[in-house]
Amino acid sequence: MRKLRTPPPPKPEAGRIKHVFVISLVSSGYQATFGKASAMPYLSGTLMPQGTLLSNYEVLDQATTPNGIAAISGQPPNKATKEGCPVFEAFPSSSKTTGAGIVTGDGCAYQVEIQNLATQFETVPFTWHAYMEGMVSPTTGEPENCVYPATEPEVPVVGGYSAQLNPFANFHSLLDLGACATNDEPITALKKDLKSEKNTANYSYISPDLCSAGVTGQCPEGAPTGAAAADAWLEETVPLIVESPAFKKDGLLIITFNGVNAPEPGAPKEAKPLKTGALLVSQFAAPGATDPAPYNPYSLLRSTEELFGLGQLAKAADPKTKSFAQPLLGEEDGGD
Repeated sequence: MRKLRTPPPPKPEAGRIKHVFVISLVSSGYQATFGKASAMPYLSGTLMPQGTLLSNYEVLDQATTPNGIAAISGQPPNKATKEGCPVFEAFPSSSKTTGAGIVTGDGCAYQVEIQNLATQFETVPFTWHAYMEGMVSPTTGEPENCVYPATEPEVPVVGGYSAQLNPFANFHSLLDLGACATNDEPITALKKDLKSEKNTANYSYISPDLCSAGVTGQCPEGAPTGAAAADAWLEETVPLIVESPAFKKDGLLIITFNGVNAPEPGAPKEAKPLKTGALLVSQFAAPGATDPAPYNPYSLLRSTEELFGLGQLAKAADPKTKSFAQPLLGEEDGGD
């Protein structure tokens, strides 16, 4: 009897959203961002009425590195990532990968077989780009792709680029096979790519430098810092995105936070210090709405994967991880 061939699995398909733009900032606290006395008037006053506020979005840790990694791979924080990975140390030989795809032990450079959102895009007909403001070679000072502290400790320039804001460089699946060197670029490429839908990636991850991301104490003396600096950057950058052909056709802008500043002396304590909130802006997101479900960086990954019809990685696949994709896909039930 002739053996029947098993048909190949169907290729993932995106829903009605086919261009996702993620802006990653550092929060000075939920009230300073989205509260009544917000220090970010452009975000809270201009953009928030246009989009859906995820009012209970929380980061996993105060540090930026573990949240960025979680948001693109579903890998949980470990001791090394919580310390910011000043050197990209490998995981110990004793580390294992669980059945859920989670790497055990402490380390910064994930093994080549560990997948992330970018490697998921590499195997399907979708494209990705990461845009990092101020990313330059530590030796020449010239713009350079995929900069990370391979063996020597990173010494970031005040207000400049830091690999702590660039999670893609933590994965050998992208470093060793060349995708990071090709697709992880200085932010100067963003404006050119946005000019046409053809050149705009399906997934764009955008990070300002340390000053414009909102990290306190990282701006020139006398200049706005923290939340005010991040808001000024948003006011300059967001119009480039929302006025682009790709965004107007089928885009989603996610303004999220991958870290939290230490509280200023004398500042009122936040009831939930890791609560940052996040904002969804799209023709498919309800303007002026609030979604109070508990979301986190794993939710950001899961939701993005669902928008593009991809499987879920690591903690994104956990049944406890909530997704905000359903309303954006035109489905009734959200938050599951």
